[in-house]
Amino acid sequence: MKYLLIFLLSSLSVTLAGQQMFPLRTSTDSIRFSVTSENGKLSLQLNRPLKPGEGAFPSVTGLRLDDGGLLIDYQYKGRLKKGLDYDMQVALLPLSGFPILPTPGEVTDNKAKNNTGVLNWPDRTERGLDYGQSYTLVVLKSLMGEVDCEAGRPAFGIQKQWPYYATAIVGGGLIGLGQVYRQDKKEAYARYQEAWKEGQTAESAESDFKDANSKDDTARLLTYIGCGLLAVDALGFAWRWGANKRRQGLFDQYCTPEGAALTVAPCIFPSGGPEGALAGTGLRLHFQF
Repeated sequence: MKYLLIFLLSSLSVTLAGQQMFPLRTSTDSIRFSVTSENGKLSLQLNRPLKPGEGAFPSVTGLRLDDGGLLIDYQYKGRLKKGLDYDMQVALLPLSGFPILPTPGEVTDNKAKNNTGVLNWPDRTERGLDYGQSYTLVVLKSLMGEVDCEAGRPAFGIQKQWPYYATAIVGGGLIGLGQVYRQDKKEAYARYQEAWKEGQTAESAESDFKDANSKDDTARLLTYIGCGLLAVDALGFAWRWGANKRRQGLFDQYCTPEGAALTVAPCIFPSGGPEGALAGTGLRLHFQF
């Protein structure tokens, strides 16, 4: 093939379900096809049958045109464990000229419940696919994880733990202060009972009774707030600890190489400008040790 068989985006990171994800493994499909005509409509003819995807990566199962858009059918093997997902990037390589790259957000990914999905690249017959021409569709499939290998092994050290300890101290202090008010309430109620025994006026006894009730309400409120803070703090700490352990597991599985390796691959760096515009092409070196 005259042009690239593999393209790599210089900084592939996406946000899925509110969580930033980073590439852990990649696999590339190169699909040769021609634009033909069938019953008066443009259609695609594959040069060779589609092959199953490598390992657990999604497999491209079909390539078709619909309402001028290029649709890429794929199938994946099922739900991944928590902290992992897939991202798929596409590019068109004509026999001559520059590669055609989608603008950010142009290709939509519609996943179905039966472990299938469709990538929709709209308006391809208007911008990029010409009748009688041959192309190579490059599909970069990336296994994404919630751990950045370049940032090092995730840690949940004292600098990240101290807010939880501080919250626990505040919660415990509120509970302790509530016990102080509870003791004051007992003393005020004891004065109230003593006032009635000594025959004091109702107004004097009523003052101690109201004071006892007020301190009891304050003791309950402080205790409830303190217990609530401790409960939320414990749940937050457990969640952060579990999430960190999960990210550490992903790092140990995907980011720690078994030996040193140097790989060189051609790459395309999109400029984010008009479709097909390139910021540069060259070689990408990746050293694992």
